[in-house]
Order: sequence, then structure tokens, then C-alpha cells
Amino acid sequence: MKTITKRIAALMLILSLCILCAACSIQTSTSTSKGFQASFTDMKSDHTGSCELKEGDKLDAKIENKSGSFSITVGILGEEPIYQNSDAKTESFTLEIPKTGTYMFIISGQGSSGSVSFTCK
Repeated sequence: MKTITKRIAALMLILSLCILCAACSIQTSTSTSKGFQASFTDMKSDHTGSCELKEGDKLDAKIENKSGSFSITVGILGEEPIYQNSDAKTESFTLEIPKTGTYMFIISGQGSSGSVSFTCK
């Protein structure tokens, strides 16, 4: 009888760990002098970063939306954003930097999965 109880307890523990691991999210973001990158699965918080950019710099943008909805804002704090999208879809494009300054990258959403990359050429 003790063997069956131990097996049931072990099975319950394994099932609990599987449920906990399934609920985890993977989120990374990196901000460098060359741009900003973020990847996320089941997004639970905002991703932010900043980098110094010069007028005339070009940013290659790559957005991949695997599921859900998320927004992206790029710009100098306190000024009109140079890019803003409240429902990002998978796409690639290039942004030209209009003014030298510290640019903020803000990715927001809940339960979304995907990746965002802005790389300075």
C-alpha cells in the first residue's frame, strides 16, 4: 500500500511541476549602442530600452507577432514618437532617425508572444 501512495505522490508532484512550467513565460530584452531587441512568450510586463542615435541613422526593424496583441513605441521621451503601433503585426521596415538623441523603445502587451528588433545600420 505504501508503494502505491508513494507513486501517487510522485505523480502528483510531476504533474504540479509540469503545470507550473507551462505557466512560465520567457522574456528577454537587450539594449545596446546598435539598437534594441526583445523576445517574449506570454508577455507579462513591458520591455523597455534606450540607445543614443544620430540624425540620419537608419534602424532596421523586424517585428514578429506569433500570438496576441502588443504595442510598440519608439522616440525621444517628451517628444512625438517616430514610430508607434498599437497592434503590431509581423513586418520589416526601416526608420530614419530625424534628430540626434536618446531614443526609447517601449513594447507593451499582455499574454503576447513574439519578437522585436531595431538594429542601427
